[in-house]
Amino acid sequence: MTTTTPNPTRSIITASDVYFAAPRETRQLARLLQMREQLARYSTERESHGLDDSDLAFAAMISVEDEIADVAPVVHAALFPLWVNHAMGVAHAPGVFNPRCGICMATVDRPTASRDNDTEPLTGPAAE
Repeated sequence: MTTTTPNPTRSIITASDVYFAAPRETRQLARLLQMREQLARYSTERESHGLDDSDLAFAAMISVEDEIADVAPVVHAALFPLWVNHAMGVAHAPGVFNPRCGICMATVDRPTASRDNDTEPLTGPAAE
């Protein structure tokens, strides 16, 4: 048996808003929600960069969502409509830089210091 207590300061329900009879179920839901969030970001980033395995990441995310629906159907029903829009801040067209995308941030030209006691100038946007 689950009950939910929405937190008015947040627009999304988290595991801390759901109370199960057993703490183990609450921890399981928290892990599933965290895993779903990571897979949503991962699959969206990979799709935005046209990587071949984005469909596998998306399928893994759907599997986790199905598990959430089994464990906490009320939470799933409340979150499902929000999930679609939540990852959209990471999505972008291929070739377009998005600072919220982990792949974009990992491949951006980062400032680097020289190994010779900083005798060479820094490169990248921070050097300007």
